[in-house]
Amino acid sequence: MLSPARHLLHRYRLTRVLPYTIVVVAMTGCDPQAPLVEAMRSGDMEARANAVDQLSFLKQQVSDEAIDAAIELLKDKEERVRGAAISSLGWIGNPRAIGPLIKVLTDPEEDDFMRSQAALALGRFQEQSAVQALTEAFLDEHSALMVKCDAAVALGKTRHETAPHVLLEAFAKTGTTEEDECVRRSIVFGLGHTRRKETVHPLLAIMNAPENSDRLRATAAVSLGRTTDKTAVKRLLSAARDETLPRKVRNAAAMGLVLSGDLAGLDYVFSALSEGPDWHIYGCALAIGQIRDRHAVPRLIEALKHPCFDVRYWAVQALGELQDPRATEALEELLSEENEDLRCRIRQSLAHIDGTLEWQERIVTDTDWRLGEAPYEVLGPLGIQ
Repeated sequence: MLSPARHLLHRYRLTRVLPYTIVVVAMTGCDPQAPLVEAMRSGDMEARANAVDQLSFLKQQVSDEAIDAAIELLKDKEERVRGAAISSLGWIGNPRAIGPLIKVLTDPEEDDFMRSQAALALGRFQEQSAVQALTEAFLDEHSALMVKCDAAVALGKTRHETAPHVLLEAFAKTGTTEEDECVRRSIVFGLGHTRRKETVHPLLAIMNAPENSDRLRATAAVSLGRTTDKTAVKRLLSAARDETLPRKVRNAAAMGLVLSGDLAGLDYVFSALSEGPDWHIYGCALAIGQIRDRHAVPRLIEALKHPCFDVRYWAVQALGELQDPRATEALEELLSEENEDLRCRIRQSLAHIDGTLEWQERIVTDTDWRLGEAPYEVLGPLGIQ
């Protein structure tokens, strides 16, 4: 069963198109905020949505005028514009947006999907007011399922000291229905995002309990990786090697090892690319796509020669994110690949490395459900969502 937010992604996808004029302004070295603010106040829906979206890409501090214009768009009649404003305000992280975002979250007249996105945006703040609003939305028995689930994840992302207790207490009270299972997975994701040591043993217990669903156990494995705890890493290594465990759990353990950043974990994942069964090679391929450690660049370059398409594809992805020029030559040599999707990914990675994709669109895939920042295209194949 997909999470409610994931289910609605098919009807709600923001088109991330950067207006050509903004690109020109940025290339001239001028401050692009003025034309963005003007576009946010435009009568054209596409212009408003694109402008507020691009506001979150600015490297310099966003002006008060631009923040006010984005906040005003939270009341826009168009759902797409409101959604873009919510997302952008979350990415920018200006505390002035907290109150308006809380209003969206708590507005019973607002669309449930918009409320869930407001919850995820609030998860980027550590202020007490945001934490309190998320806690209340999560615990409210009348909250829509998608709002409750996303509030759980967002509460964890605040990393507030109260988050583990709130989430664990709620986990203990969940039932066995499909809706409860969705909430349980959201809680476990949230626990991982807290990155607090007190979550390690509860997460280990969830991962190791055979009575739990494979998806829940896999979610716990991924969340354990985020804690970066040494005990968690050792247990994830054991889980990844354990041939008696379900495939989803073993593959998720490999992902957790990558997210932990532990060198022994990376050693395992790379070795499994040549020694594991096909399904585990695939899981490890997804994992290496999330590597953000420059020490792994030579091994990622070597992975570009792997016979498995998925390994090559996700190595290309990781090298693009790392933006390391050492990979340029190897990526250019791979442009002769027959698969168009892979060639497209290579071109994107090369553009990231040389800086020409500084303004590249951000792919909307239920942003805050990402692993570290891994998108749903990773979560889905892992069988977690």
